Amino acid sequence: MRRDALLGCDAVSDPILDPLNGAKDERELRERVQPHPDVRGSFVVDGLRLAYEVHGDVGPTAVFLPGVGFPRVYFRPLAALLKDRVRCVLLDTRGAGDSEGP
Repeated sequence: MRRDALLGCDAVSDPILDPLNGAKDERELRERVQPHPDVRGSFVVDGLRLAYEVHGDVGPTAVFLPGVGFPRVYFRPLAALLKDRVRCVLLDTRGAGDSEGP
């Protein structure tokens, strides 16, 4: 008997059995978070490439820094609500999301 049948869950959609939920890697999983940015890019600090994205282009600029180890995409739903009033810049810290780590 298959493991998912024994546990009474769907192996494809269960986050314990498939933490990537069908994605081939963590990057693909992060890109599923909506909405997608207006601008995306990176810059280099101390030899490490750091990734960012921008939502909106009006008003003052608000910079969103996630906690250590968390990618910037967690702020996308909030940026979608604010982008008509504030230019939202979402950054990945070193070693998180699409940024390089030491």
